[in-house]
Amino acid sequence: FDFYDETRLAGFRGFALQRAERFDEARVALEGVVARASRLNPKQTTVALVDLAVVHMAAGDPDEGCSLALMAADKLSRAPYATGIDRLRVFWSGLGDHHSSAARLLAERLSDLP
Repeated sequence: FDFYDETRLAGFRGFALQRAERFDEARVALEGVVARASRLNPKQTTVALVDLAVVHMAAGDPDEGCSLALMAADKLSRAPYATGIDRLRVFWSGLGDHHSSAARLLAERLSDLP
């Protein structure tokens, strides 16, 4: 069971809290995961970054969400992971008409992903 270490489980917890729209709790859990990203494999790091991006978008900060999503997209370009790419596309679809420079960069990165 060492595959499911504390950091990985915290990522699952953050995702579950985000899906339950308990955004403050999700932010705390996911920020902890991202801070310990060196303990995760790159694929799990990208998922945590995208989940945290969703939390920031829900909190009314799409610019920070896009910045985090861009970090995830950069990692996904080096280590593709279907779950990370799927979550990144869901984040993108939730942006709506937000057209910041980070959002434009994210659109470019998404077009380069498989």
